[in-house]
Amino acid sequence: MTLFPNLVATSIRITHLPFEVGLLIWHLTCVFLLLLACWRISSLCFPSVRARLGSVALVAGLLSLPVAGTALYIMDQYLNPRNVAAFAVVFAVASTLDSKYVRALFWLLFAASMHPLMWTYAFCFCLLLVIMRRY
Repeated sequence: MTLFPNLVATSIRITHLPFEVGLLIWHLTCVFLLLLACWRISSLCFPSVRARLGSVALVAGLLSLPVAGTALYIMDQYLNPRNVAAFAVVFAVASTLDSKYVRALFWLLFAASMHPLMWTYAFCFCLLLVIMRRY
């Protein structure tokens, strides 16, 4: 139902990396992109660089804590489709806050192709942000 396994397998096949190394690179890239997306949101909220660094460091420190008693992590300790969709969702929210709706739609479509459920929550949140801004 997702493009995630095909994307990972194709990238490992193209690069000729060992499987474990390819998964590690994918996982580290997902963590980096999530923190980069958090930086984008924090740059919209805070003018100070120290505040931005603090907010991103807070997210980095809380990556492996369960969210609201659900036993789901913000980002799992291993590669899975939720990790890829997580950074795409945060980029979509950042783009919506920045009023770049086409870019937000692109990120939401990318998240939908990776994880069929996570993008719906982000879509509803982005839609709510747009409605709140208009009215």
